[in-house]
This record gives sequence, C-alpha cells and structure tokens, in this order.
Amino acid sequence: MKKQFAVSMVGLTLLGMSIGTKNVQAENTTATVANSKSTVTLKAPTEPSGPNPPIVDPTDPTDPTGQKGILTLDAVSSFDFGTIALDGKAVSTSSIVKKNDKDVPYKQGLQVTDKRGTGAGWKVTVGLSDFKGENNHLLKGATVEFPVGKLHTNNGNDDHSPTSSAITLQVNGGAQTILTANKDTGMGSWYDEFEDPTTVKLNVPGGQYADNYTANLNWTLTDTPA
Repeated sequence: MKKQFAVSMVGLTLLGMSIGTKNVQAENTTATVANSKSTVTLKAPTEPSGPNPPIVDPTDPTDPTGQKGILTLDAVSSFDFGTIALDGKAVSTSSIVKKNDKDVPYKQGLQVTDKRGTGAGWKVTVGLSDFKGENNHLLKGATVEFPVGKLHTNNGNDDHSPTSSAITLQVNGGAQTILTANKDTGMGSWYDEFEDPTTVKLNVPGGQYADNYTANLNWTLTDTPA
C-alpha cells in the first residue's frame, strides 16, 4: 500500500506541473536491461541412503523392507485372508483390514524410492508361490487379485507418476508387473496404495483339504521399465 500511495502522489504532482506550465515538454527516457544467472547442481547420493520412511500414514510397521540405496523397494504389504469354511464350492475372500491401536486401518500397498536423478525408469513385479499347508497339502488352483492402486507422493509434483496395474497371480504362474515407471517418470518416493483392502482377493476352487496355508509373494524391483 505504501508503494501505491507514493506513485499516486507523484502522479498528482506531475499533473499540477503540467497545468501550471504550458511550455514544459516531456523528457525522453531510455531503459537498459541486464541479465543474471541462478545455478544449482543436483546429484545422486554417493553413499547408500535410507531406509526411506513411508509416505502414507498409517502403514503396518511390519511392512518396511529396510532397503538402502538410490533405488529401493521401501515397503510391501502382507495379506491375511482369514478362515474359509469348506463347502465343496469355489470361494472368493478379501484381505482382512488390520488396524492400529487407534482403530485406524493400516494402508496396504508398496512403496518405491528413486534417488538416481536420471529418469531411467523402473518396474516392480510380483509372483506367487504355492500355498503350502502345515500338513503338506497344497491349495490347488488358487489365485490372488490386485486392483489398480492409488498413487501417493511427497515430491510436491505428481505430474510424472508411475503406472499401477491390476493383476491376477496364479500359484507358480510367473511374476507380473504391478507398478511401472517409464522414462522420465517415477522419480522420488511413490506409494501404490490398494485403496480398499477388500479389493485384494483370494480365489479358491472347491475340493480343497482343510489346513493352514501360507504362500510367499515375491516382489522384485528392477532398474529398467517394462
């Protein structure tokens, strides 16, 4: 406001001078310009850094991988599908939503951090092992479905986000790509959240043995996109 007031006063003064002196001519003015520079250098860390903290809250404290470096898979969720009552028919069941001590549901998903600063891209694949029972039975024909995830970042810029994909994994059926950062995308930290955990599903055909089954999800981060 002070600058605006000063300019107004100068304008009034000049107006008064032009009214009082008819023969005064305006002076020619010239302007000169100059340029300056602002520089900064960004470089990738030379020493392993991390582990990187989760960028969504709350996350299951058992999920972090503890990886260190300039390209890391920071966290991957485990999934509990509860207890299924056998009736001879095929059944689908959703992952159980776990909660913290404040009764807030944990987020489920995976997080990648890329500190390389090259924009080279990366991808995450995941494969499913056999569901093996405590009594050596196998859960035959089972599949696990993952939805398209919701992407979060703390970069302040989500214009160059990676791509989340919906996939269905078969036991020992080979790995599939669930998250892809093509060239010039996926830099910084990204969390791929399975926004509604109930959309992570286990499909079980009928005719199975009663047992307590466990399978491994094998997550792999590679430094080249699909």
